[in-house]
Amino acid sequence: MHSLFSRLYPVVPGNARITAENEIVVGDYLFPKKTLFHLCHYAVSYEESNFPDPQTFLPQRWLRGGDDKIKQHPFGSVPFGFGIRACLGRRVAELEMYLLLSRVIKHYKIRPDPAGKTVKPITRTLLCPATPINLQFLDRRALQEEERATA
Repeated sequence: MHSLFSRLYPVVPGNARITAENEIVVGDYLFPKKTLFHLCHYAVSYEESNFPDPQTFLPQRWLRGGDDKIKQHPFGSVPFGFGIRACLGRRVAELEMYLLLSRVIKHYKIRPDPAGKTVKPITRTLLCPATPINLQFLDRRALQEEERATA
């Protein structure tokens, strides 16, 4: 799930780097020194050539050793960067997310608000929801007690 959401809604929608010291050749293209490169994670995440049917929920995209038909490019989604400039806090951020989600899901059933609407993202340095995300948190213990009372 983490890979899916960080692909569709990356916290940082883009990264930029400058080639400072030398010109470089990539494929048949020459880039002079001090060229600014910008990677838009958000656009790459929805690119059909990287992720066929990008809007569809396909968790099997992320399985190792899975079907070759759904293998994506290893750099098709790099929400925390890569190499020496990768995010130092990646592992801490992922562990905090897993811990928080596991605790919330243990105690609550989470459902979208029935009156809710589609929430679109906007960029404000970071990617944010354009409108509030309304969810219902239903206490699992209360639901179990209700089920026992009606059984």
